[in-house]
Amino acid sequence: MATPVVYHFIYYWYSSTGLPPGTQHSWSFGPSTGFWKQGFVATAHPRLWDERERALTVSMIQSRRDGPGTHFIDVFVRNVGLHPVYWYNLWLTIIDPQV
Repeated sequence: MATPVVYHFIYYWYSSTGLPPGTQHSWSFGPSTGFWKQGFVATAHPRLWDERERALTVSMIQSRRDGPGTHFIDVFVRNVGLHPVYWYNLWLTIIDPQV
């Protein structure tokens, strides 16, 4: 059995107006011909802007195809807190079983 390969990526999002409570922001990765054989894990971490509590969730990781060779992964980050989020990091981990 082959040893899986794990890739880690970090992405940054900033907005002077912020992500209001209850709204979401989306990320799209691709196209890639190899996504069909990989697993994805995503975590969003709000950055401290002031002393208010901030809370984010990754509400969905979606796989979609728009035709041959156009495989995308979409990640949706939702503000589940009571205050706007002005800055957050998205950590994306891709697990490739190498089979």
